[in-house]
Amino acid sequence: MNIEQAKKASEIILNAGLVPFWWGPPGIGKTTGARQIAEKYKVDFLAVSTDTLMLEDLVGIGFNPSGSNKMIFSRPEIIPETGKGIMLIDELTDGMQSIQKNLRTLILEHRIKNHKLSPDYKIICAGNRPSDLSGSCMPPSSFLTRVIHLGICCDVPDFTRNLPETADVDINSWIEYFALPAKINPFIIAFLKSFPHRIYYYQSIPRTFEMLSKVLSVYNNPDPILHEIIIGTIGPEVGNEFFGFFKLAQQIPSIDAILQDPDAAPIPQDIGIMHALTTALIYRADRSNFGNIVKYSQRLGHREMEVYLLTSAIKKDKDLSSIPAYLQWHNANADILN
Repeated sequence: MNIEQAKKASEIILNAGLVPFWWGPPGIGKTTGARQIAEKYKVDFLAVSTDTLMLEDLVGIGFNPSGSNKMIFSRPEIIPETGKGIMLIDELTDGMQSIQKNLRTLILEHRIKNHKLSPDYKIICAGNRPSDLSGSCMPPSSFLTRVIHLGICCDVPDFTRNLPETADVDINSWIEYFALPAKINPFIIAFLKSFPHRIYYYQSIPRTFEMLSKVLSVYNNPDPILHEIIIGTIGPEVGNEFFGFFKLAQQIPSIDAILQDPDAAPIPQDIGIMHALTTALIYRADRSNFGNIVKYSQRLGHREMEVYLLTSAIKKDKDLSSIPAYLQWHNANADILN
């Protein structure tokens, strides 16, 4: 993407409470682009160049106050305690390992030691790729999956050599015990129910899917900007698959129409759209509409989806189990529920 596209994508990411990481060769306008975002919102701009930092620039200089046996660190000038602004942490991949470790704490926790960064400061990271021959090195995988990667005038680095494909995640347990209670975007849940082997495929892990859900809560227009953000969050291979799924799933029937007239509302034929629809209905289920949801579920023509929808809604809100329509359905299906 070009710098203008990166700026638009970064505004979406920052509004979701996340951190964009701009990858690209030297001299393409990363610093200028970040400054322009700050100017647009009329906030302060602070650029921190990692490759020239010393450790004391981040943690301060330690001293012992008179009569104390505790070491206190003076507050660094580059960590504003108050005010609103954009902080660009530039050349992140060129800094010493000790500097990178402290900056990761600043990026992820808004603090270094006891020095807290103003909560009204938002952070953008930038760096050169190892292939740019600028002396940069790849950050560790624990950091790579906590930011959203955007390639400016280039592709992002290949993370597949840095992120292990080793974890085994039970997708149904993750959905039941985390994704549904946390209200993870229904399209993400639908995608992972349709393609459960993608829950831990290099960069696409539970953490990054949760990050993507936050992005979709503030921006869900299936355009090229969102496509790039998705790729930068869960990786190119799974990101391309999810974006195609997300575009298709926009055909989901109106939830309000289903709740108002379950006998006439359309039934999707695509299994992925049906996953998205049932998850959306689980989120909307309450005592006022659950009878109609039960009625609609029996028209799905897909037994597994019917059971998933109604049992998941009950797990979310046990009071729904007293609704007459559900009691009747439960008694009729006791053989498969026990």
